Amino acid sequence: MKPPRTILASIALAPLVLLIAASQAHAQTALTSPTLYRLDRGSTYQSGCFDPCLCPMLEQAAVRGTLRLAPAGSDWLYDYYKVSDVNWTVAFGNSELRITGSGTYTIGGEFALVHRLELDLAIGDNPVQHFDSGQVPVNAAFPAIDVAVSLHGQYCFDTVIHVVTTPVPLDQIHLYRLLSDTTFQRGCFVQRSFVALYLLFLEI
Repeated sequence: MKPPRTILASIALAPLVLLIAASQAHAQTALTSPTLYRLDRGSTYQSGCFDPCLCPMLEQAAVRGTLRLAPAGSDWLYDYYKVSDVNWTVAFGNSELRITGSGTYTIGGEFALVHRLELDLAIGDNPVQHFDSGQVPVNAAFPAIDVAVSLHGQYCFDTVIHVVTTPVPLDQIHLYRLLSDTTFQRGCFVQRSFVALYLLFLEI
């Protein structure tokens, strides 16, 4: 007995329905303008040994700071974003490590949402290095982002940054503008104490 045509049609259309649903889901959550993000609790910096290596060296610290995401196009499966103004600080006791850079972020997928964060980062005085999360499943509702980037895929000796970030609420963003009294000076300056001593010497 042959199955009814309606059932066959439903089976044939099922992948197409899933594809359209996935495409609509990622399109509806896309950012439409440049957005300031702030690192949230759970963002960490790790450097040392990961599996399968068994060396005991591993340092870990919290990361704080901001970055900016701006739309950079889309297609029927993915939304693309430019990451800029990465400005992070890692606190190690009394010392701090500065991280700056930029990169790209992609989110979308055919049947399930996946995303990928790629960053070119300068850590401290070191040259710029390429960090990549690879294409991994989304585990936070966009526009929130929760993903780990690394130099070597978290293999043996590596540096891993777990990025947990959400947009900064608009009421917490305060813009400042430089006024006309703002100046730029370059040259040799003398401390006031020396100037006062020099004037006193002239009076004598």
